[in-house]
Amino acid sequence: MIKQSTYDDLKKIASCHRKAFPKSYSSKLGQVYCEKMLEWFISNKNNFLFHIEKEEQCIGYLGGVTINDYKSAGPSAAMMRYSFNRAIQSLIFRPWLIFHPEIFKNFSYLKTNIFKKIGLIKVYNSKENTIKVNPYAGLLVIGVDPKYHKKGYGSILQKEFERKANEMNFSTLELSVKAQNKGAIRSYERNGWEILRASENHIRMVKNIELSKLSENLENG
Repeated sequence: MIKQSTYDDLKKIASCHRKAFPKSYSSKLGQVYCEKMLEWFISNKNNFLFHIEKEEQCIGYLGGVTINDYKSAGPSAAMMRYSFNRAIQSLIFRPWLIFHPEIFKNFSYLKTNIFKKIGLIKVYNSKENTIKVNPYAGLLVIGVDPKYHKKGYGSILQKEFERKANEMNFSTLELSVKAQNKGAIRSYERNGWEILRASENHIRMVKNIELSKLSENLENG
């Protein structure tokens, strides 16, 4: 059963996230950090989070965002900023994670946020610091408990994402996936996604949906 996620569901969704991505930096930071990270989706009206429940357990989930006209930073950076304090607290109890590759990859971002916290950098919220973009719904994170892989749950989550985008009048869908994640890329392509651009590390994919046609399919299905 697909459920719109609430604050009460964060514990079970975070557990599913850690099962789906046991080697990820977020999982290594612990259960409490993952709950805070996923809370970001619920805290913002432009985001959404839903999950599949089976026997009162989360077996799969999807977090998405909507971008209308302007964005000051990528949604992944916004999510990291929201959970930044919890990440620092987790690192205090797991100091060995300071040497994790993700720390070095995001060192510039982390340094900037620390400087903001101690007042060495001022935060400006004017449109001068934003980028104008075409409206789209972004699939930011999707995960399925490994015990339920290859049972179609990934496709179910993707179709629900399309339904929600349609409900919010977004016809363009976008996502970014690691270039090495061949399984996920094949799943997206089977569900109608196309490669927009590719780099050595990441692939940007896009899917355009016809809002009226999708609405008819939902009504008939």
